[in-house]
Amino acid sequence: MDVSIFMGIVCLIVVCGNIFVLYALVSQPSLHTTTNFLVLSLTISDLLLGTAIIPFAIIQEHSNDWLFGDLGCRLWLAADVWFSTASIYNLLAISFDRYMAVKQPIRYPSISSKK
Repeated sequence: MDVSIFMGIVCLIVVCGNIFVLYALVSQPSLHTTTNFLVLSLTISDLLLGTAIIPFAIIQEHSNDWLFGDLGCRLWLAADVWFSTASIYNLLAISFDRYMAVKQPIRYPSISSKK
């Protein structure tokens, strides 16, 4: 299988999956919790990766060349680092939130309040 086809399938899964999560988190008031706001932030950063970064990587992989000029390359690389770093920090925040929920189960509701 060509790498660009595989990347296209992954991109489709990333975008569709994150759209479903985004819809669920926004449309269900019962999911409006502190932890789920962190998940929402992760969903948005991953959706941006799937819509603004991966398609250009697919085109580059398929053509074996960068077709969008020097400025496009610089912007794409900056956005790639920015969105990837945002995803990593979101995962860090979610991990810390879950750690506090397990380590401090009695105090956790007051620690993670929306106030």
